[in-house]
Amino acid sequence: MKILQKLTLTVLLALAPLCLFAQTPSSDPYVAEMNKMLQATNSKALMIQTIAISWKNLNLPLTDYETAATAVVDDLWPDLIQLYADEYKKFYSLDDMKAINEFYTTPTGKKFARHSAEMSAIIQQKINSNYTSRIQQVLMQYIRQ
Repeated sequence: MKILQKLTLTVLLALAPLCLFAQTPSSDPYVAEMNKMLQATNSKALMIQTIAISWKNLNLPLTDYETAATAVVDDLWPDLIQLYADEYKKFYSLDDMKAINEFYTTPTGKKFARHSAEMSAIIQQKINSNYTSRIQQVLMQYIRQ
């Protein structure tokens, strides 16, 4: 049961920050723009990679982490596109989404999309290597006795 909980938690954690790409058609123009953005940022592949690495780091008893992560993300994908669209609508209009997607078609936008995940990973790695002990010290103040 703990393994299933770890798998579920990892998927949920990976879904939160990440954006993805998909092939799901929609009659809702906002969902269509969301889909374009997720494609431009290669988010689906990044989500799969993040989940697979997390599961591997947790030493979950899976035979193929990437295949399992792909199956989970593929199964959830149509719902995730809608979830992203619903949340983005709270902050960005349809015109905003079109402008964001227009940016991703520019050389700078393509460069940003290509490197943003790598930059985030490098920054996270540096946080992990440089600040783990400080984070642990702070967390110790909040551990229940």
